Amino acid sequence: MQLHVKGNTFFLTDEVDEDGNVKIRFISLQNSCVLIELNKNKRKTEGYLQSVNFYTSCSIKEKELEKQSGTITMIQTDLTYMLNKYSHIKKVHLQDETFPTKPLITPRRLLKGQLGWYEEYLGAYPLLDILKEKLKLLRKPETQAKLLTLLPPQSSDNKWWISENIIPIAEQLQERLFHYIIGTMWVISASTIRNYNIEFEMEQAGSYQKSMKQIFAKRPAETLSRQHYL
Repeated sequence: MQLHVKGNTFFLTDEVDEDGNVKIRFISLQNSCVLIELNKNKRKTEGYLQSVNFYTSCSIKEKELEKQSGTITMIQTDLTYMLNKYSHIKKVHLQDETFPTKPLITPRRLLKGQLGWYEEYLGAYPLLDILKEKLKLLRKPETQAKLLTLLPPQSSDNKWWISENIIPIAEQLQERLFHYIIGTMWVISASTIRNYNIEFEMEQAGSYQKSMKQIFAKRPAETLSRQHYL
């Protein structure tokens, strides 16, 4: 199956097992890019964004990979397709995981008082109250002022932000703080997904199915927060 959006094409599989468990995958020619899992049972209203892979082949266009617009559109399109077909889903859960030996995108952003990656680009909100409390602390001007006194000059290089460098800095702000800003859990609501305003056409067996064209109108009261990605 193919989805055509913004002049580009995604390849999608939608598999259902005998228990009603659904796996929706966006795939490239080389890799699995996005995996969403849910259940067809209308009493089970939660879906799960199980994996997102940031391979070059998973971006709509290679030139867009640096700004991540290809990846963002791909995830938004996948979620829009899910909600269009399985309208009983009310929210989607995800865990923001990064390999410990690589620069930690979301922990870096949260520590610096910024929005998490999924929070900014997909409108996610924290699942746990403890994370909400930690974010309030980190986003206070006095916390950020103290952080500036702790960060070494080399922290301006995004590659500096690996676990072994972040942990001692976070611990000086608050004991065990690092444990709350890594592997964070988030939720994306159905209303936020509708607000993506994604329009797509689905093609199967070589012909466009115009009747499957899906347009979600943007709601002014539910605009996503935007912020320059650092």
